[in-house]
Amino acid sequence: MLQKEINYNEFLKLNTENYTNKWIAMIDGKVVSASKTFKQTFNEAKRRFPNKRPLIAKIPSRKAMIL
Repeated sequence: MLQKEINYNEFLKLNTENYTNKWIAMIDGKVVSASKTFKQTFNEAKRRFPNKRPLIAKIPSRKAMIL
């Protein structure tokens, strides 16, 4: 299975309670960084895993309506 598929599959199963209104970065199916800004999340993930490509996503609040 490709790395991006692993990250995506684990993202779908992720318990998002601790990440509401935050950006998260996943590498190897695990959350490696989370913060309020995309830039901070991306930079932390690349600092810790410079040779990996993270999946980055914004976790909305429970009140958000996705159309």
